[in-house]
Amino acid sequence: MAAFDFPNSPSNGDTYTANGVTFQWNGSVWIRYSASMGAQGSTGPTGAQGAVGSTGAQGATGSTGPTGAQGATGPTGAQGATAAQGAQGAVGSTGSTGNTGAQGATGAQGATGSTGPTGNTGAQGATGSGGSTGPTGAQGATGSTGSQGATGSATISNNSDNRVITGGSGTNLNGEANLTYNGTTLSVAGNFNQSGSGNVFHYLNTGNNSGDNSQIAFGDSADADAGYINYDHGTNSLQIRTNGGSNSLTIDSSGKASISVNKDSTALVIDGTSSGTAYGETGGRIEFLMLNEVNQFTGNYAARISPYLDRGNNGFGLKFDVRYNASTTYKALDITADYEVLPGLNNTISLGNSSYKWSNVFTNDLHLSNEGSKNNVDGTWGDYTIQEGESDLFLINNRSGKKYKFNLTEVS
Repeated sequence: MAAFDFPNSPSNGDTYTANGVTFQWNGSVWIRYSASMGAQGSTGPTGAQGAVGSTGAQGATGSTGPTGAQGATGPTGAQGATAAQGAQGAVGSTGSTGNTGAQGATGAQGATGSTGPTGNTGAQGATGSGGSTGPTGAQGATGSTGSQGATGSATISNNSDNRVITGGSGTNLNGEANLTYNGTTLSVAGNFNQSGSGNVFHYLNTGNNSGDNSQIAFGDSADADAGYINYDHGTNSLQIRTNGGSNSLTIDSSGKASISVNKDSTALVIDGTSSGTAYGETGGRIEFLMLNEVNQFTGNYAARISPYLDRGNNGFGLKFDVRYNASTTYKALDITADYEVLPGLNNTISLGNSSYKWSNVFTNDLHLSNEGSKNNVDGTWGDYTIQEGESDLFLINNRSGKKYKFNLTEVS
């Protein structure tokens, strides 16, 4: 049977029917009603006491009452005890000195003293002026002329056109066959020695336009300019040419050096064979020097490339050093003789970072180890290798020797 759901706020005489039974509101309660109602039955026994309902929620705290009136002022406390006697005050400073007394009376005149000794004799008087100078005497007679000197006898040996004359022994002069000057060109056949103290200069001056060159040529019997050093005053560049060819080395006006060679040819050789090399020692190095952001030079290189003896059997490597700060340089990369490219420091140098990443990494087996440190999950370290199978990917625990297979889900 469905529950009865009596309406709220009924009026006297309202009826309510549910489940085939009709009730009527008598102003106080709902009474079962029928059109042909029988006599009123006796009152049924009192139903059992209903269960106690759950305690209602705590009512909200009432607002704070108004502040009570100010209480009366309490009586004045008793008089405090008298404080102890203060310490003796400091002695006052000494008073100022009194005024000077009046001048006493003058004493009686003393007796006259004895006469003093006689003074020194006075200085000698000045000498009188001298008489005037007498007249000049007559000119003496001219002396006789000396005898004529002997006639010179200098000679020139080996003289020829354009030869420079040099001094010889005695009165003999020599025409130098290996030193000639034709009014334009000074030619020296043999050694040329220019010496001095301090700075010694050799100037080659010409014009300041394109095509105006200062040159030093190196020739032989077959080629007058097989090699030369040329300074181009139009471009302010220095060129070095060898074997009669084009410029091999050019240094431009900014200081940039360019080496020109044929393809598959060596452009630069740094020779470190002058002494023996022990394991780990470097050969001829390339160092790069730079100023910092405030144009200071700290005395250390900014970067360096060094070959080194890695092991026996002519095993040589190449390492790259960089500067971390003013006093610290470190090896950043090491290419060994055994087909390895190594970081210069263990567990310190990163390959890429959060902003600059490698687009792809191509590798065969992948070896993973954090030996010497620990992970952030269980605080241990591990050593694993990932290897590829035909249809599976395998993981080998190099510490325990256990092998695992990745569970791969095909998506396409």
